[in-house]
Amino acid sequence: MDVKELFKGIAVIIDDEIESESASINKIVSQLETESIPLVKMDYLPSHDMISNLHDVSFVLLDWQLFDIGNDISRKGMSELQENNDKQILEFVEELLKVCFCPIFIFTTLSESDIVEKLKSKNLYTPSKMNMFFIKQKDSIMGSGKLFEELSTWVASNSVIYLLKQWDAAYQDAKENLFIDLQNGSSNWVGVLYNSLKQDGDSDADIAIDLFDTVQKNITNRILVPQLDSSILASQAELKKEEIIRIIEQTKFVCKDKLNSNQANTGDLFFEKEKNTYYINIRPQ
Repeated sequence: MDVKELFKGIAVIIDDEIESESASINKIVSQLETESIPLVKMDYLPSHDMISNLHDVSFVLLDWQLFDIGNDISRKGMSELQENNDKQILEFVEELLKVCFCPIFIFTTLSESDIVEKLKSKNLYTPSKMNMFFIKQKDSIMGSGKLFEELSTWVASNSVIYLLKQWDAAYQDAKENLFIDLQNGSSNWVGVLYNSLKQDGDSDADIAIDLFDTVQKNITNRILVPQLDSSILASQAELKKEEIIRIIEQTKFVCKDKLNSNQANTGDLFFEKEKNTYYINIRPQ
């Protein structure tokens, strides 16, 4: 497994000392820059509106302590600063995970257990489950190449992140390949497909569905599935019956609140409450 290949893409770094050349964060940043990973550097937490634009980042590197500790600050003042800092970061993490399923690397001067407890307070971290968080003290990953050594160990024990990154890379390659080929064939390929569907008498709503379906099927057929490491994929945990049922439900069925209410698909299930009866749509797509 080449962990450097897995984390290709644009990353976001959030640290209040990012502009200071002597700051410890820059020893970590230099390891990323050595691998030519493009970085968006911020010394503040993104606003709510900005978070919606982070849906496609490769990962987020977050410093937990986003405030200066002054020499003359009182114990009470320090406590208030820390409490406000924690509240803002937890709100940011909650909002980010609503729009972006990506790894979040938390590097801090606090203990790792302290960060875990703060995340658990908002139900963002569950010890018995795989998590999106890679939490390390800054001093432990300062050495050259140390960051990627630690990441390799983490990914090897986190099959969700491993599969996500492998799939994402394969999907992105197939998507770019498709659009480049179509564009090279004709810059008006969308218009050609639209006019053809319109001549068939399709409504604009149906045409939108057909265009998306055409693109998606082409992407799926172009995906070159990489060889996956079975030692990472294999589950070592004892699953409860309820967990297995949830996995089957979530991989085989999509809840109605995530479906287009104006679009019927083959396999859709309907329930008529008065008759206590289920129906399945078997009409060809």
